[in-house]
Amino acid sequence: MKTGIAILGFSLLIFWGCKGSDGAKPVAGKGGNGTLHVVPRHHGRAIDTCIIYVKYDAVDTPLNNKYDDSMACQMIAGLPTATFTNLRAGNYFVYGRGWDTGLTPPQVVQGAFAYPMVNENDQTLDLAVSEN
Repeated sequence: MKTGIAILGFSLLIFWGCKGSDGAKPVAGKGGNGTLHVVPRHHGRAIDTCIIYVKYDAVDTPLNNKYDDSMACQMIAGLPTATFTNLRAGNYFVYGRGWDTGLTPPQVVQGAFAYPMVNENDQTLDLAVSEN
């Protein structure tokens, strides 16, 4: 009996610990005030021929390889940037693929990361990409 109560208590603790301050788990996606600016970089150098893909409410590559949003990088303040607006707090999985034309011959580069957006504000993130 004590073991059952301990397991129940532990389960409830984990359940409540995964929720936000208002009791609801943040669900990433459109409808908020957050903005992500993603700048792809290879060996510290910005890559201007890259498409950035975003999966909402995810921490890993989608099993079906379908992303919720994508954007080709555009030059903003001298940096190739993909900008995703009106985002809510929550988990995002970001993947980018492009060409490093600074290499001879040019190489396909790609990279990914999971990002937990805690605050719905303007955020700039570097995406490290590397050769296949």
